[in-house]
Amino acid sequence: MPLRKTILGLALLLTPAAIAQPAEVALATWRAPVQLQPQQRYEHYQRILLSCGAKPAPGELWVLGLPSQLSSKTCFVVLTPEGQVHEFDGTSSPNALSAGTYLLGQDLKVVGQPQTDTGLTINSEEFRNLTGPGAFRFALVNVWQPAPEAPSVTPLIPSIPPASAGLSERFNYYQRLILARGGKLTRGTTVLGLRGISPDGRRHPSSDNIGAYDDTYVILRRDSKGQPQLSEFLGSTHAGDSSDPSVPQGVAQLRPGHYKAQPYGHHHQMPCWLVVNHKGSKHVRAARDVDADGSVSPDEVQLAEGRGTTASDILFHNGIWEDRCASIGCLTMAPDTHSAFVHALGARTPFDFTLVDANEPIDLSCSTYTLGRSAQGRPLNMYVLGSGPKIALLFGNIHGDEPAGQDLLVRLKRHLQEDPARLNGWQVRIMPCLNPDNSGRARTNPRGVDLNRNFPALWQLSARDDEYSGPKPLSEPESRCLREAALGLGLGPAGRVQRILSIHQHRGIPSGQGMLDGDGPSDSVAPLVAAMQEAAPDRLTAQKIADSHGRVRIPGSFGTWVSSREISIPTVTYELAHGDSPENSWAWNRAVLMSFLSNP
Repeated sequence: MPLRKTILGLALLLTPAAIAQPAEVALATWRAPVQLQPQQRYEHYQRILLSCGAKPAPGELWVLGLPSQLSSKTCFVVLTPEGQVHEFDGTSSPNALSAGTYLLGQDLKVVGQPQTDTGLTINSEEFRNLTGPGAFRFALVNVWQPAPEAPSVTPLIPSIPPASAGLSERFNYYQRLILARGGKLTRGTTVLGLRGISPDGRRHPSSDNIGAYDDTYVILRRDSKGQPQLSEFLGSTHAGDSSDPSVPQGVAQLRPGHYKAQPYGHHHQMPCWLVVNHKGSKHVRAARDVDADGSVSPDEVQLAEGRGTTASDILFHNGIWEDRCASIGCLTMAPDTHSAFVHALGARTPFDFTLVDANEPIDLSCSTYTLGRSAQGRPLNMYVLGSGPKIALLFGNIHGDEPAGQDLLVRLKRHLQEDPARLNGWQVRIMPCLNPDNSGRARTNPRGVDLNRNFPALWQLSARDDEYSGPKPLSEPESRCLREAALGLGLGPAGRVQRILSIHQHRGIPSGQGMLDGDGPSDSVAPLVAAMQEAAPDRLTAQKIADSHGRVRIPGSFGTWVSSREISIPTVTYELAHGDSPENSWAWNRAVLMSFLSNP
């Protein structure tokens, strides 16, 4: 599709007074440093959004404008609901727009404002595809103010998990590497390439462009029951023989990133796969060993990035060439290992491929998983902090008109990231919002189903009121995602959780107060409830909370399902008051939330 100019016709709302202005803060200081990982880049720009008065909510798409006050250059940053960041260069009229937040409609105009010919211009069809055709939020920054401090890079080097680690722990670690490097998790097969480290943990420079098989390939998939499967293979993710005179401009080395691999017939009687980019083109990002010294230097990488260098016909194959070294510009394994790879993968199985430089620092403080989509297609995200066998799940906003848990859990996530020691050895999984379509609007999801009446235990078909149970158990995508999160299935990290905290709101609770409701095995739940109540004994009561009909074991509720004999996970429902400010709620409840993680 040809590029066409997109004009964001933003109205001139305020004309800056003709007064002396301070020297402009460099626009570059506002942009996320290139060394940050995807999650850090996203959080950097979210901080800028908040400085504009924006209030980003789950499921919303935002565009952030960073205009230069001394030229027409403007950087536009698209923040997708999936937590991805896309930057675009554009132009704007200097001093023409006031900082603030706006709503843009399908025609990319400010809703309810008069239109002008001056505004912000972006020459990118990719930008239009990301932002249209629906309405989205836009924030314009005042770049005269100091830029927010960017987060530091966590100096953690990717490694091979020890043999003593369990299958779920190893599986989860590799998943987090993929997400941290911008890869994706799908319900299909994923292959992770670790350049610079072999399966036995031995390292070598990842820039080496020649050599034997000394890297790692990892196949990640799940069986028909959703249980994780993992296989590791010794291979080569470098390009190969840089001295071959028949290869122009040196041998191409695939750049770290996310790709697809599709079946491509056979290479010397063995199945092979063609590596393509996310748009399906076989021209993939690459750097070339131009001086043929056997490694790709930082200067050669910079040259390749500046020129947009690509390579084509990159294959996964069995490392056999008729008259030259194996792995000439391809991704290879020795023939016997390749046979085992094919057996584990399937000869005609396409897969997602993420290549990681195992010698570059990576931030694993928090990983974001999109477990599925809501009824209206919004992402249902789960954040994972920490690692290890002890797993806790916390979720909120299963009822759209009970949104306090969403803000509380986002603040808890930041609190835990600030000091990982606060995790107390737990792997903490947080789903702030289970009902993004109707968050802050209605109790049910858009299809009129009370998600907390849609679970299998004691389920019964109910009247179509605000507690409608749905046409059948787990009929709703949101309840299915929560079930998979609790059992460690689907696209999320593997491993069944050991305890769950569900945050609700109750209109009968006075401001600043709260109630605790326990479900599951009493010998496990009682200590949890007691520890939380002890953190705020003057504010919390511990009891079974009946619903409006006076029932205790509520048909189809999450609590009833999770306490059933076949599930039996200790679960605490934390009922908050309505009307408390987010700041007060966090101040009152931080110690209570932390007590949930402190009890062994």
